[in-house]
Amino acid sequence: MFFLIPLVIVFLALSYLYLNDVNMIITVFVYIFISFTLLISFYLYKYIKKDLKQQELNQIQKEINILQNKLLNLTDIKQQEHIKHKIELLKQEFQQNLYD
Repeated sequence: MFFLIPLVIVFLALSYLYLNDVNMIITVFVYIFISFTLLISFYLYKYIKKDLKQQELNQIQKEINILQNKLLNLTDIKQQEHIKHKIELLKQEFQQNLYD
């Protein structure tokens, strides 16, 4: 989406330039419009990518908290060990995603 729509806009703008005989002011305006479109698209891509990464980290942290609460209510040692192992795996995944 972040690449397809701007490419279509750029294609249409360049097509307009090459198919019509326009003066220099309109040509400059079209190139500024193309640059603006690409910059906005790149900014949105970076912003949404950062937001999705934060959502993923929040989801992992939420699951860790749920498992820790579950761990407090358990009495079976095998289940406790299993949940502790899951928590450690999630913490490792959290740390790995934090530095990616």
